Amino acid sequence: MIKLIELGSLIQLLGLISIIKLGYALSTTEIWVQPGTVTYEKRETLADDASFTIEHHSDEAGLQRIVTAFALETVLSKVAAQETTDDVARQIPESAAPRTYVAVGAPFTTSATYTVDKVTLNMSKTGSPTSVTVRIETDSSGSPSGSLAHANATDTLSAAGISSQAWHDFDYTNFSLSAGTYWIVAIVNGGSSGSDFITFYGEDLGAESHKIQNDLSEWLGMNDDFAYRVWVTDASINNQVVVGRWSSGTRDIGVRYDDGSASDADTKTTIKNVSGGSLDITARVTIL
Repeated sequence: MIKLIELGSLIQLLGLISIIKLGYALSTTEIWVQPGTVTYEKRETLADDASFTIEHHSDEAGLQRIVTAFALETVLSKVAAQETTDDVARQIPESAAPRTYVAVGAPFTTSATYTVDKVTLNMSKTGSPTSVTVRIETDSSGSPSGSLAHANATDTLSAAGISSQAWHDFDYTNFSLSAGTYWIVAIVNGGSSGSDFITFYGEDLGAESHKIQNDLSEWLGMNDDFAYRVWVTDASINNQVVVGRWSSGTRDIGVRYDDGSASDADTKTTIKNVSGGSLDITARVTIL
């Protein structure tokens, strides 16, 4: 026969006494029934020097409190479209009777919806052109339409950062691009044919799939296909960040064991972003 003498303390079983540990006495009227490890989690985007507080059960009576934090980061890990051969060159602006050519265009096709981050072109500079503007435009009967695929699909790079041949980035405020055919249109600003121009590198395929625009805004086929890459965001990951003291040290996140105002030290943990920029933070407090 099993006789329960006192809940959570003594059991008389066949004349033997067993002691069962259920938890810790918090007072004369309360007992904390200790569970296994418990983790409390909160996610919030914090500006630099901003904070939030996680409330949890008490870590007194011999329990440990462990704080970890992660920052959500977007990873560029996919090129949605590209042509990378760079063995021929085309300078813009370029004079060839009877017109001057002022821009080049390259078509690309996506098979799915992507979030576009940047376009990369292989270029060099001669003389003193002012800048290069790269737009992503919609298609109109096999040529650039003159209309942006999205309001964010344009970026201008100062020519001061262009010298010898290299890949150069045109960074966009990210935007969504649905499946379809689009055009990369590169326009040289402040150039003059023969002295101040940008050279675009690519491949002579003879297919006239890429276009060159003259000063009458006519798009004509050209034999050269210039090199490009269209970069899209592929995934987001949580990277663990460095957690440290609230007031000093090398860390991304500062921690204090209270509500941020020196109260509730046993049941609250406050997280502060000290990384120098905004972070999408997931913080975890584990009591064990």
